[in-house]
Amino acid sequence: MAGVLNWMRRQLGEPEEGCVTVEVQKGFFEVAVDKGRQQGAAKWLAEYHRGHFMVWSLVAEVDEELFENSVQNISSCARESPRLEDLLRICAGFRSWLEADEHHIVVLLSENDPRMLMWSTLLCCAHQLWSGEQDDARAAFMVLCGRRVEAEYLAVNFLLDESKMAEADPMTLLLAPSHRTYLGYVEQLARQPVLATPDAVCVQRIILHSIPRVGAQGCFPVIVLWSANTRRQLFSSAWGLTTSQRAASRRYMPEDCSAIFPLEANVMGDIVLTISNRLEDNVTDEDDELLCRFAFSTLMLDTLHAISTPSTPEARVAQAGLMKLDRTSLGIAANDERFDHDFCVDVLIADSEPSDGVWRGGRTAEGGR
Repeated sequence: MAGVLNWMRRQLGEPEEGCVTVEVQKGFFEVAVDKGRQQGAAKWLAEYHRGHFMVWSLVAEVDEELFENSVQNISSCARESPRLEDLLRICAGFRSWLEADEHHIVVLLSENDPRMLMWSTLLCCAHQLWSGEQDDARAAFMVLCGRRVEAEYLAVNFLLDESKMAEADPMTLLLAPSHRTYLGYVEQLARQPVLATPDAVCVQRIILHSIPRVGAQGCFPVIVLWSANTRRQLFSSAWGLTTSQRAASRRYMPEDCSAIFPLEANVMGDIVLTISNRLEDNVTDEDDELLCRFAFSTLMLDTLHAISTPSTPEARVAQAGLMKLDRTSLGIAANDERFDHDFCVDVLIADSEPSDGVWRGGRTAEGGR
């Protein structure tokens, strides 16, 4: 990654001060710094934009005094799975600052770290959508990549193995499935800034179409639903199993073709679904072998997932309340031979009355166009 930053510096004419500055759109800058080297970014801001900038930092250990105490630390939001409320709040903050004064600029600060690069990509694209600069997520992504290198090549050409480019969608290489899903949410809400009523939903059952090949002993799938907001488990199919019950539980073989798991779990807000394989000697969820995962917001089930657009993963909710997830949506690598090429997961969802203990998320989408 450091080599990528050096290459970008040469292309952009940046001084060798450990930072790369990219103007994503008017008044909005993405700044990537080498770890522990924030002085170059601070010097540039002090020289050209003193008194007019606000820094949104994905870097946890940011020197606020170095940036004239004009810092919004959003590092706690940069978790493995996005939260819709955080994403909309940050986008609203960007736009509010820019609209307050024509000389104001937004600086999104990150380090040369793959996770931060992913989050920086998500927020830069989300702002383009929320501000109305772009109409769809894919266009925002392509504009960002082009401006990062000021050339005809995508930034991912230099961040990843170029041999993969002919085989995969560039968005799948630089954005995780959950980030692509939530970027699609922002795209939809920028067009129609109305969220569904924040009611709980019931995840009734999970259906695996084809069984992963995980060893001679077969697959013991464990289904877990997490709250992305509290990082707590809301449901696990392994809850309540004794040692003897676990030993007697059925293991699925590839020739079984499919497996059905009843859940009847009430959930609400930002949810992460994980499917893991429990090995024979495992006793806790932490020891399980993760097979795949998917993140979604229950507030968007009636909007984004009800349609299919080129900007979103292949995830959709049919009229019967069926969310169908393919390999790309689940983050399964193209060369992962444990899964058949047509492996997919069906998630059956129904309305549910809110009950005690169910996490409740945000209410409305403020801003939008």
